[in-house]
Amino acid sequence: VFFMFAVLGVTLFGNLCVSGDESLPGLRGVRCFSTPPDRMMEPTAHFKNTLIALLALFRVATGDDWAALMTNAAISEGPRAISDREWGTFTTLLGTDPSQLPSEDAGYIDRFHEYAYRSVAKVAIRQWNASAFGMEGTEGWPAPVAAPAAKAWIGVFASAVPGCLSDDEIYDLAQANLVDCTAEGLFGGGHFGSECVGTCVSTNWVVANAYFDLFVCIASFVLLQ
Repeated sequence: VFFMFAVLGVTLFGNLCVSGDESLPGLRGVRCFSTPPDRMMEPTAHFKNTLIALLALFRVATGDDWAALMTNAAISEGPRAISDREWGTFTTLLGTDPSQLPSEDAGYIDRFHEYAYRSVAKVAIRQWNASAFGMEGTEGWPAPVAAPAAKAWIGVFASAVPGCLSDDEIYDLAQANLVDCTAEGLFGGGHFGSECVGTCVSTNWVVANAYFDLFVCIASFVLLQ
């Protein structure tokens, strides 16, 4: 039972961010910049490989704060819209208002366009990379203390795409060479090698919750026999 649910868990949740993934060097951590620290899977309880998944399920079976694990596994996208305040922060940091540029200019952004948030997110990563380039391993990475602008740009990115990244959004970043998914991540395993996949739960949150509820019921029955 544990092995079957562990394999299913890797299939459903193997793409989710684990605490520490955001600190991978270069552009490897970008895919997890928008996931809040308290919504990342724990290093000792995640589903990037079957072994750790088995340990996570043992924790669930023993009732050790498994509700938090279930909550993190059901992460979904936040609202996709740039508020006036967020646009103001973005333009202040950038030093210009891209919506005021000629529409044919490469830097032009129609702030009221459906996908304006993606343009803001891409600019934020370019600016973050420019301010923090070559500073891996320094204090505070990926927001080095020596480069305060880097933290601000990560904040802009997280505001533009809060919660997690969909497959389409991370593909868009990959096409612009703004994310590196060639590595498996800090804890290995999982679904992403050379192909980028999103960081949201691959099913809806109802299925994610049902997975844990069903496992708790079955595991309790088995352990009581």
